Amino acid sequence: MSGGIGGSTARQPRPAVEMAALGGKLRSLGVSGIDAALPSPIGAERAGFILSAFGKTNL
Repeated sequence: MSGGIGGSTARQPRPAVEMAALGGKLRSLGVSGIDAALPSPIGAERAGFILSAFGKTNL
């Protein structure tokens, strides 16, 4: 989500995530690529993005 060659940015899938949150029917979400080797700021960004899918508001 933090750029990279061929990767998506956090901005690209955000509308789909927001629609899932507004629908209120998302019960689970499979996530991969997050581990202890991931730099802390990127992990925090990804965690915030995942939580937003379940309706958490990020200011």
